[in-house]
Amino acid sequence: MGKGQKYNEILTTSYDLFRKYSFNTVGVDRIIQESKVAKQTFYSNFNTKQALIQACIELEYQKIFQDLEYILEQGESIENFEKIKAIIGFFLNLTTTESFNGLLVDKVIIELPLYKKEFSSYFEKFNKKILDILYSSIQDVSFEQKKKLTIIYFYIIKGIINPSSSIGIAQI
Repeated sequence: MGKGQKYNEILTTSYDLFRKYSFNTVGVDRIIQESKVAKQTFYSNFNTKQALIQACIELEYQKIFQDLEYILEQGESIENFEKIKAIIGFFLNLTTTESFNGLLVDKVIIELPLYKKEFSSYFEKFNKKILDILYSSIQDVSFEQKKKLTIIYFYIIKGIINPSSSIGIAQI
């Protein structure tokens, strides 16, 4: 799979569309039209829509954690709970963008249940990374308190990033 300009155009367009709309309402034809590429170009870069979704989830993962890393590096000297505040603030800011309609890593599990097994590793990887960042950001408390605070902050973040329309009764 080549990663040239057309690949990036398709990926960026798809990422933007999937962030704003559901996976089920964005078809390959729309992606091709908005990317301004030929159908053959699309399929030479992505064999299936699922391969494209996977690439979009990977892109989102990279973007989010690069941005979070940058924020945490800027605040290396800030105190314990200021880091947590910065992390939560990052996710709050993310959700206020016009195109935000949930993280792809969460949406894929809800919207494409037939592919849940295929995409669950991304969901687990994403959540583990958030937990690791939170855990390492909490200092000067006991081990038990650190574990509890990590879980509390994790659920606060998950509550922030999951749009209410994607939370069904089964998840509550």
